[in-house]
Amino acid sequence: PSTCLKKGCGTVFELCGPSNDGGCGGINLWKEKVLHKFLGGTDGAYPFGGVITDKANDLFGTTVYGGHSGTCNIGSVNNYCGTLFKLKGQSPWTFPETIQHRFSGGTGDGANPYAALCCNTINGISYLYGTTYSGGSSNLGTVFKVKNSSPFPETVLRNFPAAQQTGLIPMLM
Repeated sequence: PSTCLKKGCGTVFELCGPSNDGGCGGINLWKEKVLHKFLGGTDGAYPFGGVITDKANDLFGTTVYGGHSGTCNIGSVNNYCGTLFKLKGQSPWTFPETIQHRFSGGTGDGANPYAALCCNTINGISYLYGTTYSGGSSNLGTVFKVKNSSPFPETVLRNFPAAQQTGLIPMLM
């Protein structure tokens, strides 16, 4: 069952330009094709950042929530704090999903990855790099990498530390 109520949990889609510009849409028309629809449970919910691709037309991205069923309790260990997913490009242009990491939100893992992943796609993707909004040792987010081969181990590269008190008040102009 969906945890996203009537709004939906997000999609990954392809947008193809007009055929008169060399695309696959109609004349002067854009065409949208949904590649994956998130259900909000174990497959994740709310893919806020964009996706990246590799040479094999596989797509990689994150969801801010989901990964199990329930709500992400920031700072406590659970499995609802987002996912890192792979959509495997197959013929005829289908993209089955594999979850490569479920964020737990505990002190040893991040939670809520809002931004797109980053990596080197020239020679294939060995590791996927990203950031989380919360979780980690100070509950202020992490920088992480996930190995792009089973069992997809994650390494937290950096925990964002609590702000230092400097006695200065930042000014907005």
